Amino acid sequence: MPKRETVRPGVVYGPMRPSGRRDRGAILGSLLGLLVIVITIGLLATGAVIVLQAQNAPPPSATPEVATPAPETSPAAFGASAEPAPTATPTATTLASAEPQSPSPAASAVASAPASPTPEPTIFVPEVQVGPGYVTFGSNSDSDLHITDPRTTFSIDEPIVWSAELTEPASTADLSIRILKLDPAAPDGQRLVRTDPVKPVLDSAHIFLRRIRPIGATEGAGLYTIEYVRGEEVLSVGSFLVLEGS
Repeated sequence: MPKRETVRPGVVYGPMRPSGRRDRGAILGSLLGLLVIVITIGLLATGAVIVLQAQNAPPPSATPEVATPAPETSPAAFGASAEPAPTATPTATTLASAEPQSPSPAASAVASAPASPTPEPTIFVPEVQVGPGYVTFGSNSDSDLHITDPRTTFSIDEPIVWSAELTEPASTADLSIRILKLDPAAPDGQRLVRTDPVKPVLDSAHIFLRRIRPIGATEGAGLYTIEYVRGEEVLSVGSFLVLEGS
C-alpha cells in the first residue's frame, strides 16, 4: 500500500526559487526601467509646457519703443562756462534753400493788381412820414390837403408839393418856413437856403399845403429839410432828396 503524503495547511509546495545575486540583479533592472519611465514622462511634460507658453505669448509689437532722451543740463546752471556750439557746415540743401526764390505767378498777380477804389458813401434816402409834426412830399394832393403819392426823392427839375401837418394849430402870422440843405462845410451841417412866410389860408389851421418850383434848378442836388417854425419852436419837419440827372 503506498505511503500518503501529509499536507500541511499554509505551506506552498513547488520548485524552489533561486536566491542570491540573481534576485538582486532583477530588482536593480526593475528600478532602472522605472527611472527611465519617470525621466521620459518629465521630459514630455516639460516640452508640453514650453509649447503652451509659446502659443499663449502675445505677438511682439511692430513699432519699436523710442527712448526719450533725458533733458541736458546747461553747464551755465552750475556756474561752469558754456562752450560755444560747433558751427554746422552748410550743405547743398541748406544753400539751395537760402537762395532767393522767384515769386509765384499768383503772388505776382496779387502784387500787381491795382488797389480797389474806395466806395462812395451811400446816399441817404429819407423815409416817408405822415401825421402831426411831419411834412409829407409828393406831386399831387386831394381836397383835404393830403398828399396822394407820398415820396421823398425827386429829379433836379421836378416841381414838389408838400403837406405840413403841425403838432398844434397855429396862426399863419406866427409861422414861417425854413428851407435847409445838407452842407458839411456849414457850422451845424446844414445851410439855410431861405426863409419863406406862411401864406394865410385859415387862421389857426394845422395843415398847410404848398407847391414850389424845382428847387434843384437853383440850389443843385442834395438833401433838403423843410421846417415850419413858430419863433424857434419847430411844429412840423420833413426831408426830401433831389437827385442829379434823374
